[in-house]
Amino acid sequence: MRGRYLSKDLKKNLTLTTAHSGKLIVKKEGETVTITDVMRNAATVNMADITATNGIVHSVDTVLMPGAMTTAGK
Repeated sequence: MRGRYLSKDLKKNLTLTTAHSGKLIVKKEGETVTITDVMRNAATVNMADITATNGIVHSVDTVLMPGAMTTAGK
C-alpha cells in the first residue's frame, strides 16, 4: 500500500488503496483491528508496526485479496 500507516492511524471504516488500486477496509473495535478485502475475507492484525526497510508491516492472520489483478497484454 502506498503511504505509511502506523496502528494509531488505522481508524474504523478507513478505506485503504493498495499499490495496485485494490481496496481494503479497516475496522477497529477496542484494541482489535480487522482488515476486510473485496471478497469480504477478514483478517485480524496480530502484530502491528513492524519496521521494515520498505515501510511499516502489519502481520495478519489470513490471506487478503484486495482486488482482481490484471496483467497487461493478456
